[in-house]
Amino acid sequence: ESWAVQFARESVPPLNSTVLLAMTKEMMLRKNLFFLDKEGVGPCAMGGFGRSTPNSLVINEVFVPRRLRRKGYGGELIQGLLCEAGARGYRKCILFSDFKGEENLYDRLGLERLGRFSERNFP
Repeated sequence: ESWAVQFARESVPPLNSTVLLAMTKEMMLRKNLFFLDKEGVGPCAMGGFGRSTPNSLVINEVFVPRRLRRKGYGGELIQGLLCEAGARGYRKCILFSDFKGEENLYDRLGLERLGRFSERNFP
């Protein structure tokens, strides 16, 4: 099962995997999807850039397989994405997260929480 499908299933609420796979393919075509590949481990984290504004990129699909979590790979990937955004001339990144548990990765990285969001689908 692809990481994008696993990401869709673990999201709260679960995302439509067909729609997410289409977005993932678009990110790949635009060279906006990245994988952290560690020697001795192999690919261990995925994430990339979705939408953008003139000053910011939206970080999407941050995923680490369950067996590889809590080893720092997600944080390393996000740090790399922030550096890549800066190299592309963007001053800010936006990241939406549905994770509300303890020891939130984004809190540990010192990312600033700007508010709550709600996602809506329209027919």
